[in-house]
Amino acid sequence: MPAEPGGDFTLFGGDISGRLIKLVPGKEIEHEWFFGKQNKPSPVKITLTEKGGVTELKVVQSEIPDADFENISEGWKDQIIDGIASFLNPNF
Repeated sequence: MPAEPGGDFTLFGGDISGRLIKLVPGKEIEHEWFFGKQNKPSPVKITLTEKGGVTELKVVQSEIPDADFENISEGWKDQIIDGIASFLNPNF
């Protein structure tokens, strides 16, 4: 992932390409994702909030084509959220 806004990236062997829009270290990440034959970006906002010694992770993604919704939803859980949890807590 790029560390500077405007930087491009790809995920999952190029199935998803995107651009970093905003980065506030430890707080917020905003991306634009493109996948499939989609010409319109799918905005993604990831927010980290500390609450009582626990970090809350909130992911909001919009403009997902109906045909891609299930794969994108499963990908967030299986590939990203579970991966972060396993990395931070090997006993997860």
